[in-house]
Amino acid sequence: MLNPSLTLCAPDEQKSCFACCPPIRPAGYEHLQYKNIIRRILLENTASFTREGRALIPITGFSCWALGYLDKNFRLAGCLLHPCQNQGLDLRYRVDYDGKCQRESCPEAQAFSQLAVPARIFWLHLADGLDSFSYSGRSSNFLFTMIGWGTQLLDVIASREGGMIYTAKSFLRAYPFFSTPLSPRSHAYLLNLLITPENMHLLRRASFKARFEDLAQVLSEEFSQDLDHQTDEAPRSELRGILSGIPPKPCPPSLLRATAGRLAIPLRSKLGSTLAKANGPYVHQLPLERDFLDYLRLALGVRRMYEEHALAVKGKILERIEEFRRSLHCR
Repeated sequence: MLNPSLTLCAPDEQKSCFACCPPIRPAGYEHLQYKNIIRRILLENTASFTREGRALIPITGFSCWALGYLDKNFRLAGCLLHPCQNQGLDLRYRVDYDGKCQRESCPEAQAFSQLAVPARIFWLHLADGLDSFSYSGRSSNFLFTMIGWGTQLLDVIASREGGMIYTAKSFLRAYPFFSTPLSPRSHAYLLNLLITPENMHLLRRASFKARFEDLAQVLSEEFSQDLDHQTDEAPRSELRGILSGIPPKPCPPSLLRATAGRLAIPLRSKLGSTLAKANGPYVHQLPLERDFLDYLRLALGVRRMYEEHALAVKGKILERIEEFRRSLHCR
């Protein structure tokens, strides 16, 4: 049975995550960018907070008056109205967000709660040494990136590693695949189709990282009616040869560098642009696996699609994955 007290939000006495507060702010905002200003605000909020008040006080701007320090050492930042801070009494209604604060739970926190307890302990070590500001930032906390690859993969790695303790840097040295510029949430579907407990060693090979990035590129191009003018037809044929079973010629380093550079931004195919304007339900509403729907939306740029069309795309992807698996001899 999972231990509900070991959470991503408050993992230990040294740090907490307060990235979700306030729940409405500019895209890409992180508290770490304004650390000195936010620290002063937290101190002021903590000093002025009274638990006896019950009046509604709306949030103004991008700072909540109830966000403060939760401990006397000023390490843990969080909601002063949360029931955990008020003997079980939930006072979050006072910020007048109509229940949004009560509902707020990021995708990473939800996924983390599904991990086995030993796996949670294993992965939290990636954040050892971070303070609450760095821990709350997606750009500074590598654990957020890893969770994007999915709980299935994280459970497998943690189980195989047993009691090993990794920092973020030592983990990347051991598993160079995860230094890829590919977006985890966009490509978790592909990776989880390939990796099993029996072939997890592939994640330790830098060569597999390059091959997987090429696979992601080829699949995106296959669903596009446009040719990428930055890559000529000869290298394109070599990449497709990897998937077709034809022994490929050595891939030029310049092509790999060019490919990796483009992978930092999710590819948007012409297919995706066309289907975005088509009829049909929004992709995220289809009754299919969540990671597959994320791949359609985030990697291929598809917004709307009928279920039968999505299943057809899925069938083609599974064929390419099987071909790719055979090419790696990783059955």
